[in-house]
Parts: sequence; structure tokens; C-alpha cells
Amino acid sequence: MLQLQIAEREINREWQSGMKKKICLVLMMIGMSLGMMACGGPSVEKIEQAQSKYNELVEAHNKMVDAHKEIADSYLDQDLQVLAQQVTAMKDYNLVEMTEEEIDIIIEEMSSTLEKYEESIVLLVEKKQEEADAELVEIPLTLHNQTGTELKELYLFAQGEEENKNILDGSLSINTGEILTGLYIYKDIAAKPWELVLADDSGKTWEIEISTADLNESGAVFFLQYNSENDAVILGNNNSDSNLLENSLDNSEEEL
Repeated sequence: MLQLQIAEREINREWQSGMKKKICLVLMMIGMSLGMMACGGPSVEKIEQAQSKYNELVEAHNKMVDAHKEIADSYLDQDLQVLAQQVTAMKDYNLVEMTEEEIDIIIEEMSSTLEKYEESIVLLVEKKQEEADAELVEIPLTLHNQTGTELKELYLFAQGEEENKNILDGSLSINTGEILTGLYIYKDIAAKPWELVLADDSGKTWEIEISTADLNESGAVFFLQYNSENDAVILGNNNSDSNLLENSLDNSEEEL
């Protein structure tokens, strides 16, 4: 008996509605023997035709999974699940036991499903463009340096983008207690985080992630505070600033 090997290409993808994954590329026909082929079964050409169409479906599904990952919305999420179930069911067909007429019907079904995939991929590409064209929310940013060190370099950029030039331009610095205004970050539809990179005069750097999820056009005020336990600079807010002030006052009273 000629046993055909199963070829797999599986990559898991986690979505908001649950676990979805790319479909494995497998051979539809299993346990096919030369003897069965000689006893009036479908021709090799017909089986290969069905297998080729199924492979097109798998590629289309995986392409749709990738396209769906590129958008923030759960757009067409349910359609993706339904189509995936259809394609997964098709791989269990035992083509060797079918007539060529039955295989032709299956090929027609796969062609129809393939058209749905192609239409959905076009819609997903259009949706991605809509999101990219959505108006960005400009968020003014104010930074208070409470690190206890002089900052000589400051980089601010959206996560995933290349680090831009030093905002302080090498000739400026922010001393402890000083405030830097006039900065802006931009919030897109996916609320992509931003990266803040700081460096002191010795060249030591700190990287901080700024979440934009809860920020709006009214702006944000952050207090750069040094955490000696973790050797990190963290973003404080007004409340933490008040706590620092209270602690400072308490220490002053004890000294008096």
C-alpha cells in the first residue's frame, strides 16, 4: 500500500473571540493504493485536481488570517470561523472512494468557498486602510524630571517605529525639577503605545512604554521618577507627585 505522508504548516493565532489558527496544509487523500486505482476508482488526475484546489483554499485561509491580524476591529471575525470550519471539514473527504462526478461537485464547492475568501480578503484590506486613514488624536505631553539626574537625551516615538532623533538635540538638557512641555504623541484607532527613551550625561539609558489607551486630546502630565530598587525610571502622576511632596514635608518636620 502506498501511504501518502501528511505535510503540516501550522501557526497559532489568538484572537479576541478565541483561539484561531492557520489551517494545516494536508493531503486530502489517505490510504490510497495502486490496487484501488486500478479497480475503477477516480483517476490520479482527478484526485490531484481536487488536491490542488484544496491547497488554494488553505493558502487563501491563511492569507485571510494574516489580513485579519492587521486590523484592530473584530471585522469579519465570525465569517473567518465559518470558512475555517468548511475548509477543515473538506480535508476529511476520502476521494479514493468517490466517483469523479462526486469529486467534481466537491471541486465546485471549494471554488465557491475560495471566492468567498477572496472577497473577504479584499474587504479586510479596505478595512485596514480605513483604520490607517482614521484621524489621529493629538495628545499634548508634559514631563517633570524628578529622577535626581540631568537628562541629556530624549526620544519619543510610536511603538514599532524606528527611534527618531534626540528631541533635546544634544545642546539642551533637563535638570531635576525642570519641566519639559511642547511634546506631542498621537493616538490611533488601535491605541498603539509610544516609547520614551531617556539618557543621562553618562550615557545610561532608560526605556519607558507610554500607554495611550486612556489618554485624550486634553493632554497628559507625567512625572519621571527614579526607582532605585529596579534601577528604572517610571512614569508617575499627580497623585504620586503629591505623595512625594508629603514624604518630603514629613522628612523636613522630623529634621526640625
